[in-house]
Amino acid sequence: MKHCGLNYSQSDMYKQAGSICKAIKNYRKQNNEVKRLVIHFYKTMSTRELAPIKKELHEMGLEIPVIIITINKTESKDFVLFDLNCPDLIPVSGTFISIGRNEFLLCNNTRYENTLPKSTEGYPFPIKLGISASDNKLLEDDSLIRDLIDQVYQFSRMYWKSVRNRIYL
Repeated sequence: MKHCGLNYSQSDMYKQAGSICKAIKNYRKQNNEVKRLVIHFYKTMSTRELAPIKKELHEMGLEIPVIIITINKTESKDFVLFDLNCPDLIPVSGTFISIGRNEFLLCNNTRYENTLPKSTEGYPFPIKLGISASDNKLLEDDSLIRDLIDQVYQFSRMYWKSVRNRIYL
């Protein structure tokens, strides 16, 4: 695996799997039922990268689906999304559209229902999301997809290094 120009060994994939399973064990201390594992990742996760996670889940006795949400910034040469009812053409933050099979654009900016963003605030381009699952039937559930996209949006409002966002009260 390569990240930031550094080579990571296969053992790092197992460390990642171990960290995820440790988090699941902590979650299970307060919640008996684990329905699925959702991983937010910076790139498409390969079968090789996912294998140690599935192995750890199996060893824990959890035969649950794994959903991977790949999150990437878009650039001006990529897809863009406009709101023709807004003078600055910026869609309301939280708006999303499908751009392909299990791919979405999520607007994550500082425009809310009755406010306009300052042109210098936030990241005006939408975020590109790709959603994959170990059980493809899950990807047919529109309600689940909306919930997953909303989860990404809500997490990004709390803190996200790559996107500056402010909440106005």
